[in-house]
Amino acid sequence: MVVGELKQYLYDVINGDMIYISRIPGIRLGGLESSKTYVPIDFYLPEGVELVKSILELGLHVPRERLIWRLKLNGVPITREFKPNSIASLKTGLYTKLVYDVTPILASREKRKRVRCGLLVKYEGSEEIRISHIGLLVAYSTDDAKTCVSMLSGAFSLEPGEKSSFILKHPTELDVDGEFRAILFSPSTQARVSILFNGEHVSSIEGVVGGDEVTSRVAGIRSENSVEVHHLESKTLYYPKELVLSTMLLTQSLIKQPKLVIKDVIVPERISSGDRVKAVIVNSGDSKPDKALVSILNLGTTVVQKNIPRLEPGEETIIDIPIDMPKGSYNLVFRVIWKKLSHTSFQDKRISITIV
Repeated sequence: MVVGELKQYLYDVINGDMIYISRIPGIRLGGLESSKTYVPIDFYLPEGVELVKSILELGLHVPRERLIWRLKLNGVPITREFKPNSIASLKTGLYTKLVYDVTPILASREKRKRVRCGLLVKYEGSEEIRISHIGLLVAYSTDDAKTCVSMLSGAFSLEPGEKSSFILKHPTELDVDGEFRAILFSPSTQARVSILFNGEHVSSIEGVVGGDEVTSRVAGIRSENSVEVHHLESKTLYYPKELVLSTMLLTQSLIKQPKLVIKDVIVPERISSGDRVKAVIVNSGDSKPDKALVSILNLGTTVVQKNIPRLEPGEETIIDIPIDMPKGSYNLVFRVIWKKLSHTSFQDKRISITIV
């Protein structure tokens, strides 16, 4: 029997980028004494950005609707009442979802590049509860990106043989492919799940028990998108039976990207261990990276690593790199890696050298 609901909490166009951090901790609380847990969530903010929105969602398996608990974020009380936004009844209890706008709390720490978001849950009850899903969405403004984002969050269950369709409304200002993410809980390794986006199959899940997150690239995004979830029939009986849906997130991003290219690698005619080679690196992209480095790899293992200056578009640099390796012939990979906002990219150049 289909039970519960997924509600639309986000439908936004952000002049910037966003991060979504998902945790499936499975933390159990409860007993004769009050119990508590602290969950740290770290994320990185690029230099010079402004945090504009942050949403915290919590999914819990609980025995009943009323609990005595307290919830704090970075030491700031969020609530002293357990009041779920959505509830799905299961044979083993309830799956509940709580969603909070925590923008004011996290914005007070936005000047730090690395932000530690500390979540404290204190529960006073003898019956066991389980923190099953924690989701944190952080959006920030920057001139180098534009993002369309929409999110369904809640508690929804499907038994074997059932399917359901959800409408995900989404802004259509960007004509690019998007990323679709779904967080769900499979009841058994025998359970099989199929997900369709606007009629196109995008993901299958099987052989999984417990929490799982699926990510798919999707095209043809509309103002109203259909997401169909099928909990397929099984010849094998399993208990519990319910597939639980927690979150669906759709994002499209257009980012001014740097593109670091290894233009040349200059190797001396005779090279001994400890000698240096020169890598000529140019930024042929549209923006400068937030961070960049060059690595030399031998058979997949990093031999040496060195930071690269944050090159402006069109700017070039020469990096001296020591090669401290025994005598012999090697096929090395020169890899330049750079980060821009929430995206990491790399480019490789292969070269053969002989150390004498």
